[in-house]
Amino acid sequence: MIFCYPTGLEDPLMNHFGRRFTMSESRNPFRKITQRFQVILASLLASLLLSPTLTPVLGQETAPFQLVEATIEDIHNAIKTDQITCQALVQLYINRAKAYNGVCTQLITGDGASVSPARGVVSAGAPLEFPTETVAASSLYPDFDEYVGTPLDFGRMEATLSDPSVQQQYGMRVGIPNAGQLNALETLNIRGERSVTCKGTFDAHPSTGPLPAGAPEVCEDFRQRPDALERAAELDAQYGNDPDLENLPLYCIPFSFKNWYDAKDIRGTGGNDVNFAMDVPPTDSVPVAQVREKGAIVYAIATASNNRISLSPTPAGVPP
Repeated sequence: MIFCYPTGLEDPLMNHFGRRFTMSESRNPFRKITQRFQVILASLLASLLLSPTLTPVLGQETAPFQLVEATIEDIHNAIKTDQITCQALVQLYINRAKAYNGVCTQLITGDGASVSPARGVVSAGAPLEFPTETVAASSLYPDFDEYVGTPLDFGRMEATLSDPSVQQQYGMRVGIPNAGQLNALETLNIRGERSVTCKGTFDAHPSTGPLPAGAPEVCEDFRQRPDALERAAELDAQYGNDPDLENLPLYCIPFSFKNWYDAKDIRGTGGNDVNFAMDVPPTDSVPVAQVREKGAIVYAIATASNNRISLSPTPAGVPP
């Protein structure tokens, strides 16, 4: 910021003889005014330098947007001030899911023996990894060696009914201390992993051309529906940093719903491991439709329980 003020009359003046002269400082009638002006400007400049509200004006950067604990108002202010775009916001949510949404339980077995490595469903771009070490039941239950009751449903790895190419934990499990993970989100609304029926290349974007051979017919219609990141990009293109918050009070706010709610762009089986002909519902449940109308983005389906309970065949000897 530059302040300009007079320091003397340095422009040449013409006297009646036609000679040029410069008014001396001692005879300058503006000298006292100039001195007062300097004091005022010095005080003003000092107050500006010390004012925290003018930090951006003085070239200092504002604090970057922080997702943790951000309110709806914080998010909207960040979008309006170009701190973040809608698509970048959704990506931050997906990044956190990739970092923290994972396996947090171990199998409880009769002997505590290790199990073979198993490949889980793809979540946030990578398959879930399950611990191979198990916990012996005797380390958890006193006098376990004296137990003579109903056979226990010990923990085990099994292929899922929805997709036999991946496995899941079944039976008895126990939490892993300090796992750093939370089994909270069942499915993320990311193209290629948001449906088992239309997984991978069966959910390729329409711009990539025809679906590969073997793709279920229903996948052609399904892949026309944008995923969470694509929907965010559409909002960015339409509104930029000036969203219509009066009509869209939930503009770009990522939502996750429990898996007993239907969302038309993501797998919904009520938390059950069921091999549906099409695992994505054709329409939204009423609450899902309502938040979409207000500008929200459905980015995930949450688990109905922390164990991803699934219906699997009952082991031999265990009552139904």
